[in-house]
Amino acid sequence: MRLNVFIIAACLSACAATPSQPALRDLGALPSMDRVPLGDPGGLQQAALSNFSGGDYVRALRYAYWASQTIPTDIRLRLLLGVIYDEGFGRPDLALPEYRKARDLSPLPELATRLDERVRHLHRRELE
Repeated sequence: MRLNVFIIAACLSACAATPSQPALRDLGALPSMDRVPLGDPGGLQQAALSNFSGGDYVRALRYAYWASQTIPTDIRLRLLLGVIYDEGFGRPDLALPEYRKARDLSPLPELATRLDERVRHLHRRELE
């Protein structure tokens, strides 16, 4: 019995010593989708990339969405939205339209071919 109490106490102290993920309330206010902030689309895209690399996919999506509303024909933003949906949220159904838009905007045949391959892969994965 004493050994069990010792193991439980050791586990609790180890859990208390490890740094935890910040709580949602510690992240500050999430940007609203209602209004696009004033600023350059490049800054919004950079904010989206920074948040995506930091694992904050919700903020990354919001910044990328704002930037894509500002410049709807920017292929990089369509790719970024596709990657956020695909890799960040694991939602191929939402990533497919963004990859298709990027493919339609692409002037490079190599990129269009690679996007076609990714679309086919995600479509097969979605059917499984």
